[in-house]
This record gives sequence, C-alpha cells and structure tokens, in this order.
Amino acid sequence: MQLIMKFKYKVGGIKMLDKIAMITFLVVYIICLFVALLMYLVIRGADICKTDDERFDEDEEQMMIVSKIDKNGGKSSE
Repeated sequence: MQLIMKFKYKVGGIKMLDKIAMITFLVVYIICLFVALLMYLVIRGADICKTDDERFDEDEEQMMIVSKIDKNGGKSSE
C-alpha cells in the first residue's frame, strides 16, 4: 500500500507512474527499431550476395510451387 501511495505524488506535473511508463515505452520502442534495422540489413545483405544463377533457381522454384498450388485448387500437396 505504501508503494502505491508513493506513486500518487506528482513530479513536475506528471505522476511518477506515468513517467516510468513513458520511459519504459521509449526504451522498448528504441530496442524494437534497432532490431528492425538489423533485420533489414541482414535480409538486404543476403539478397545482395546472391548470384544471378541463385536468383534464377529461386524464381524457378517459386514458379513450380505456385503452379502446384494452382493445380490443387489452392491446397498444398505437401
């Protein structure tokens, strides 16, 4: 109960609990942005490192899978 009473006091016009929530949100938001940036760089880097033959093979494989799905009426045969 005393812990709740401490957070009821206002600090600079904003309740202490609101400040803690805002700081926590900003920290989580910054971490998520950092992780998203790293994921983008990894995906982009992997795409840049592919040769033309690898891209061609990947496109053929995707076309084969799409044609199988189309023949089965939208159901995968696997």
